[in-house]
Amino acid sequence: MVKISSDLFPLMGFIESRQGGRAENQDDAGYAETPQGFLLVVCDGMGGGPGGKTASLIAKTEIIRTLQQMPPQVPAQEAFKRAAQAADLALKNRMHAEPRLAGMGSTFVAILLRKSSAIIAHAGDSRCYRLHRGRMVFRTRDHSLVGELVSKRALTEEQARTSPQSNLITRGLGSVSNSQPEVDEVPYSPGDRFVLCTDGVWGMMEQRQLLKRFKSLVKLNEDMPRMADEIDRLGFSQGGHHDNHTFAVIDVRAASTLRDPLSVRLLQPRWLVPLSVVLLMLLAGGCIVAWQCSSAPTIIRGAGVGAGSELPSSGGNSPSRLFTPEDALPSSSADSFGNASTSADTSRTAHGDDSPPETTSSASRLPHSHEVQMLEEIRRNVRNLRDLKCEKQDEAVKRSDQLAEDICSRLRDLRNTCDSLKERSTLRRGSVEQVYLYAERYKGYLKKVRPTDGHFVIIDRGRRVVEHLQQELDRLVETHKNHPTH
Repeated sequence: MVKISSDLFPLMGFIESRQGGRAENQDDAGYAETPQGFLLVVCDGMGGGPGGKTASLIAKTEIIRTLQQMPPQVPAQEAFKRAAQAADLALKNRMHAEPRLAGMGSTFVAILLRKSSAIIAHAGDSRCYRLHRGRMVFRTRDHSLVGELVSKRALTEEQARTSPQSNLITRGLGSVSNSQPEVDEVPYSPGDRFVLCTDGVWGMMEQRQLLKRFKSLVKLNEDMPRMADEIDRLGFSQGGHHDNHTFAVIDVRAASTLRDPLSVRLLQPRWLVPLSVVLLMLLAGGCIVAWQCSSAPTIIRGAGVGAGSELPSSGGNSPSRLFTPEDALPSSSADSFGNASTSADTSRTAHGDDSPPETTSSASRLPHSHEVQMLEEIRRNVRNLRDLKCEKQDEAVKRSDQLAEDICSRLRDLRNTCDSLKERSTLRRGSVEQVYLYAERYKGYLKKVRPTDGHFVIIDRGRRVVEHLQQELDRLVETHKNHPTH
């Protein structure tokens, strides 16, 4: 077992690797600090004789070496692609120099932890899992024949795992036609767990059981060897021909600037209690309304809703509908930023302090307050980027990188919020999507700085991108003001 440590990030982790029922262990793993961030790599070698062991060693070494030499200005996705190309070329050169190694190759999965996010790259069927509060919220997609069938829903995960063709990969390094890695960017939160493993691990257990075992690893230095022992017991009970199995586990103790989508953030304990209370209140309210409707029908059938009415007016002829979980979210006593809000406050914001409150339901008003706050957060970050002035270049690069990533992340969240609110959104989803795509496309310019008057600021092209973003965000705000409700 190898302990994982980092001077760049607060994390804890270990690597465990076993030979299994094979003649030798052809897996390899390693970690390193790089200018791009903290790097962890797991490789699974392929090839007869000494080929597999040599292939995984070369792949691991070249990926680490390339990223250690990669300037921080190079985007992480591009850095991983160059690292995979270097490893693939090194393997082919070695096979050309030593014909006895012909046919060797390797899969790889790697994670690059940065303050902004986690960048995950892989080629083949070695996997990366992200567990957030014990629940899997991300998993890489297998580059294999059965993996493609799972994507097309022609096979289930369990059928693919037990298929005789499960080891036929479609991407990899060396003797594989496609060496292009797939690169994903994911956020992380304190307490999140990343697990990188070869197919010798996930191939031995049904996924639900495997995730349960990953979650149960409390003392990593003690529990990871026990899990490896369990895999060996399963393998030897089935004939003793099971594959090498290697897995690396790291628990992060910090939060990335890239934020999780709303669906993941709502899993946090601080939201579960308020949401539960709101849902119970809505359920109770629905029961009361239903009882009143059944016990006092003459009130409903009156000519209008006046002073003697017992039910509030809907303010129009809209048909009744059931409350949904989406209605429950904005009805909470606090929005997603923790700011207290009531239906009366929202009504006064839309119509002025002296205007009487609207008679529309709180579920149709409060989402707009949430959208406005998200817009203001994005506008503030854009202004901070425009006004960026740092005395040191590395500080300016770090700050501009954080702001650019956060702007794109929040725009993505706003787009997703428009999707979830649908017709109750005051913003057109297409308009938000255009702003998001523009920011994402030119994000690289927002991260470049230059010295001016003794300070480092974003360069001219980046400033033009910021100005355009300001204009587009101002238009979105105007859209909201002109259409406060639907």
